[in-house]
Amino acid sequence: FMTSPAIQALWRAKAAGYTVDEQIIDRALAYLERSRAASGSIVYSGDASARARDLSPGAVGRMVVVEGTLAQAGRNN
Repeated sequence: FMTSPAIQALWRAKAAGYTVDEQIIDRALAYLERSRAASGSIVYSGDASARARDLSPGAVGRMVVVEGTLAQAGRNN
């Protein structure tokens, strides 16, 4: 779940004039999208489609950070 803060740091670096490979950001955003379960919970690591149960109670903190990052990227549903 540290992918979201890393993406945000890369955005800030880019805004400050540093060169940032957009493919890295795109891959990281795609990873965040795959980490979202149908329930809206965010798995700790890996692909959410491999999880059978709802993990929302333990994922609340991750959900806020990931959804916020996806929203900033225009990739939230």
